[in-house]
Amino acid sequence: MITIKELTKNYEEFEALNIPFLEINEGSIFGLVGVNGSSKSTLLRTIAGVYKPNKGNVYINNQIVYENEEVKKDILFIPDDPLSSYSLSLNSLYEYYHIFYNLNKETFFYYLDIFSLPRSGILGKFSKGMRRRVYLAIALAIAPSVLLLDEAFDGLDPLGKNIFKQELLKLTEEKEITLIISSHSLRELEDICDSYCMLDKGRIISESSSSLQEADLYKFVVAFASNFDFDLIQNDFIKQRKCSSKIGTFICKGKEREIEQFFSSFNPNVIDKGELTFEELFIYKNEMEGKEHD
Repeated sequence: MITIKELTKNYEEFEALNIPFLEINEGSIFGLVGVNGSSKSTLLRTIAGVYKPNKGNVYINNQIVYENEEVKKDILFIPDDPLSSYSLSLNSLYEYYHIFYNLNKETFFYYLDIFSLPRSGILGKFSKGMRRRVYLAIALAIAPSVLLLDEAFDGLDPLGKNIFKQELLKLTEEKEITLIISSHSLRELEDICDSYCMLDKGRIISESSSSLQEADLYKFVVAFASNFDFDLIQNDFIKQRKCSSKIGTFICKGKEREIEQFFSSFNPNVIDKGELTFEELFIYKNEMEGKEHD
């Protein structure tokens, strides 16, 4: 289990992280979500023991991570785009990681083949998407106890994303790997994460170890056959709205039955209730957090 207690990380006067408490269960696929600049990368580097906290600590199985080589040997952190390795060949990259991890060459080649990558070449001559796939192949081949992936889907085409998700889920089923994967592309995490937290300006604004759907929070789509004045639809339980001339999408917080009866009173042709997407929930949480600090 990964446990974070009273953690702060500062850059001179700027407080990049302030996380009183966070637990990530062993074997979890944990989504770390937030817009660019929310300190996702800083948190991943702190969990990996790359950054020293100004206050508090990160623990893995009750052991402090920072400057603990015994713990850190079971952690692999793959940054967004490791620029320092551009001049390396694939073989040199393998040799580098082989020094620190139990990396089997045939397993590495297996994942290179899965991602339709060559078995030789210079990383600097590869596209960003190809480099991303190389490092994902490294990560899958090492299969550490704790795997930290920063913007793992960035630069991948739809086929590459699908292959990676399939291989990742297969690997986590076979081995007890704890995975933390960050992304600003929230839809990419929605179908693989079993728990998550939303980060904004270095602070957790929401977390869940079960459903992404918040209690009493609903999305209703209301449609009319002809143009309708959606300004007529007003109620305190409506938290967000997006309307065209005939269709309105509403995010509401309250009692489901009362909300549905309210919309029915306008006699729409269609009332459809659906689950909030990860992205809609994130936007809602950010807006609510902003209102609380106004």
